[in-house]
Amino acid sequence: MRKVLSFFLAVLFITGISQAKERDVKITNEMIYQKLIDIDKRLTILETQFRDFKEETNKRFDHFIQFLWIITGIFTTLTVFVIGFAYWDRRILQYPLKEIQCLV
Repeated sequence: MRKVLSFFLAVLFITGISQAKERDVKITNEMIYQKLIDIDKRLTILETQFRDFKEETNKRFDHFIQFLWIITGIFTTLTVFVIGFAYWDRRILQYPLKEIQCLV
């Protein structure tokens, strides 16, 4: 039990010393200026990545819209074909109902 307690006290003492050393560091204008420069560099990198992401998203969206136009064209063509075929084959309506049942 004493070994564990002495170990925790030693760790507490060491962390206290390290925190005290960190508190002694004074922040200078040069350090602040350097941090601001680093933040500015990161911001420009982030902006370029965001711009690239936006362009890629626009390209994908354009491909998706093109695909929707293709699907719409196919559906419209099929609809016009079916209505045109029904109009052209209206001769079936001229036969009596009994003859139509016999044909089937």
